[in-house]
Amino acid sequence: MTMLLHNRVGNFNGLQSEVERFLNGCATAAPRESVQHNPVRYGQDENNVYVELIAPGLSSDGFQVEMEENVLSIKAKAAESKEDGIKWQQKCYCVDEVDQKIRIRQPIEQDKITAQYEQGVLRVTLPLAPSSKPQRITVN
Repeated sequence: MTMLLHNRVGNFNGLQSEVERFLNGCATAAPRESVQHNPVRYGQDENNVYVELIAPGLSSDGFQVEMEENVLSIKAKAAESKEDGIKWQQKCYCVDEVDQKIRIRQPIEQDKITAQYEQGVLRVTLPLAPSSKPQRITVN
């Protein structure tokens, strides 16, 4: 019975040392700069195509939104921030950089595209060109 208890404690100590090794590795890891693909959703109504990109922690003036040859390009880079003198080594919930391209299949009125960034979500409204809007044809 004593031997069985000892083996269980021994396994626990092994697990504990593995957890400590993992946590120490995370604490000393170099900060990583990464470009990531942010969650995107898009949809359409009769007049517009909508693209929403989740990008928390950025500012509206940091975005660069362009449309060229039916490809919507969204770029942004977060400014380095130090809160209370702390330089964070690991950030799991914010975005350092955005570089995303989305092909739009419908003809768009490029001079009427608008973009708004609010509460961590960039919303781009792309008005459909009149030729791409559904036309009702009367049957005689």
